[in-house]
Amino acid sequence: MASATFHFDALSSLRKVAVAPSGTTVATLDSSVGVSNVTWSVQSVDESGDTWSLSTTSGSTTTVTAPANPGRGALLLCTVNGGTQTGLNGTDEIGDLVKSAKMYTAPEVGVPGETTESNATYGYTGIVNDAIRGLNGGGFRLKLRSLTPTQITADQNNYSPTGLSYSSRLRISSDAARNITGLVAGATDEVIAINNVGNFAITLKHESASSTAANRFWLPSLADHALSSGAGCLLCYDATLARWTVVSAFT
Repeated sequence: MASATFHFDALSSLRKVAVAPSGTTVATLDSSVGVSNVTWSVQSVDESGDTWSLSTTSGSTTTVTAPANPGRGALLLCTVNGGTQTGLNGTDEIGDLVKSAKMYTAPEVGVPGETTESNATYGYTGIVNDAIRGLNGGGFRLKLRSLTPTQITADQNNYSPTGLSYSSRLRISSDAARNITGLVAGATDEVIAINNVGNFAITLKHESASSTAANRFWLPSLADHALSSGAGCLLCYDATLARWTVVSAFT
């Protein structure tokens, strides 16, 4: 019997997939047995309304491109044979001919119409409950999304490692003492932690003209801030100054 069951990338059938902002995932029909036509569509999106693009709306496979922002979600709908078929008793049966699975850019958010796409037993209530417990002191710890870029081998201007836009912690290292003169600008009050996990000092340069103005650092004592091996700092983007500022540091 025909089925609209499908999978993302190398995941199992109908397993939700996390996609990097502006990244892609490939949805593929599990089996072509009894299938005469396939239609793909984005069934629903979260309240942001951001666009999830499909490379094609027909065929056994489609490539989905995620929105550029983190914290977005949608359901991908697969329909085969028009969504109905005549059963043994002569009636139209939907059965397995329409299936959906969830796509999201971390952190995961709920999606309208979502039932079992996040969890076969609890749906998306786990996402909501984690947030509620966190806001009400329920022992849910804040989790940072860590990024470990490739080793820095030269001074960095307008530093923008792949994945920065959806990360809240940078684990950086270098092959020698290096400078970072600026970090691609964040949103108002956005916070990012930087840890030097390498063996050489990495210095954040105060008001360096080597980086675009909006990407520069406004540092304590209006001076360069060196991160020795193992040291780190917490940066916050100040929209009034249009600079990254240090709100906490450790050595």
